[in-house]
Amino acid sequence: MRKKIPIIILAILTLTTLFLGNLYFNKHLEEKKAFSSEHYNKLITSSIDEDSKNQKKVKWINNALINQVIEKPNKEITESEFLVLLYKAYNKEPSIANTSKFWAAGYYKNASLYKLPLLKDKQRENSITVIHAAEIIAAIQGENESGDEAIKYMYNNDYINMTQYNMAVKPYNKLTRVQAVSIINTLLKKGYFLFQKINTNNKKEIVALGDSISMGWGITDSTKPSNYGFPDLIGKMNDIYHIYNLSARGLLTKNLLEHLKTPSFQLKIKKAEVIFVNIGSGDLLQSSQVYLEKVRDKNGASPSLSQITGINSAKNDVENNIDKIVLSLRQYSNAPILLFSLYNPIPKDVTGNTFASNILEDINKHFKNLTEKYDSIYYIDSYNEFKGKENIYVINSDIHPTYEGQKVLARLGINKLKSLGL
Repeated sequence: MRKKIPIIILAILTLTTLFLGNLYFNKHLEEKKAFSSEHYNKLITSSIDEDSKNQKKVKWINNALINQVIEKPNKEITESEFLVLLYKAYNKEPSIANTSKFWAAGYYKNASLYKLPLLKDKQRENSITVIHAAEIIAAIQGENESGDEAIKYMYNNDYINMTQYNMAVKPYNKLTRVQAVSIINTLLKKGYFLFQKINTNNKKEIVALGDSISMGWGITDSTKPSNYGFPDLIGKMNDIYHIYNLSARGLLTKNLLEHLKTPSFQLKIKKAEVIFVNIGSGDLLQSSQVYLEKVRDKNGASPSLSQITGINSAKNDVENNIDKIVLSLRQYSNAPILLFSLYNPIPKDVTGNTFASNILEDINKHFKNLTEKYDSIYYIDSYNEFKGKENIYVINSDIHPTYEGQKVLARLGINKLKSLGL
């Protein structure tokens, strides 16, 4: 029995230790769970607070752009606010996901693609000087200007007046919210409609003038341009070219004539080594909206007399204005002009194709005669390339090219460039 006592005592101690250890483990586990839950709740709360803070950051920007109401108009604007304001004004949201706690991180990541001259991380919430804002604006227009030269760029392109210029060149003059919104509104009226990239590698500069077709509209999103417009594809497929795509959605021939009177467009035209022109579809679309709806709905595709009159009037506008566009371009540049014909977006098996073809063939004949009348103007026959293949090359129930259609336009442009030794 005496021999068994130590064994019994050891067993009791072991059981006691296991029991107490289990109690401690369970208690510790509960505490750990409680800590994890508390920590998780803090993270969720922090995330909500962060989202709320971000909303506060962009609230005044959205209000200024949508409602034209500027909260605290004389408050100095930070670089991050200015960058987001610029992006939102251009309806350009960053496609890069924001995984950072910094509210504007996604915009900064996207801005790096354009090599914008931005401040270091810790300075992004500092007030921005007028000069630095001018440097950023010059960069999104494809120009590498710094310091006083950036202010001169703004003045020379009519984005600021003489009074603003004199104020801007004062050292460390900070930009206020109301000043920033005013400058960007002017920029939207007198500048380009897409962000441009700086030609850092001394490539051949091609300027593309056109409407939403040249912007690659509808390929990735029916409401937005894409990076797959034929001018951009030409730049991607041939590394020797730098593309300045100065196209705009809904641009009419008369609108392009007005743009060519602005200093910003003239600047790019003067430096261009090649100029693409793809314009006129917008004029016809505007005049034939009701008719095209009938074509799409298959409710009969015979245009009324008033519709025929309107479409013919638009045809005449295109023919008259394309002559003026060429003459305007020749005031600033002797660079080769590649003039794209207008394709027919209505499939051949759809009633209405014949009527549209008759209108377009007249316009394209005028285009071709124009290229034969002047030196260094070349006709690009997209009309016949698309003919019979509208279901492949044109987005269904739309007038814009598919990705395949944009590739066809790009190939036509590249072939012409090569044949000209450009």
